[in-house]
Amino acid sequence: SSSNNNSSGAGSKPSLRDRAAEALVTPPQKEPIAIFALPKNAMQTSDIYYIGHWKVSDGKKLIPPKQIKGQARQTHVKFQFIGVDSALVRAMNGPSDKNTSIAEEEESKS
Repeated sequence: SSSNNNSSGAGSKPSLRDRAAEALVTPPQKEPIAIFALPKNAMQTSDIYYIGHWKVSDGKKLIPPKQIKGQARQTHVKFQFIGVDSALVRAMNGPSDKNTSIAEEEESKS
């Protein structure tokens, strides 16, 4: 029995990931949520990127969790892009107007 599998055994408490997955899809999250990405890339950067606000359009809990790239995935979620919170982008980037988020750049193209 793996310590990462909290869904088996009597009296075990769901993990934070299990609770977060459940909250996204049961019932589906109604309010848009900010999505951030920490890309794994050759640049070895620790930068976190804001990719906009998204709304859950569909989702289901995976029982048992599905292994994808060595990680247990608790849900399959589809998101709909809502928009960019410019105030959040400014707060993250500080006073410089040279920095923009990926989502802000995409929004300015449309």
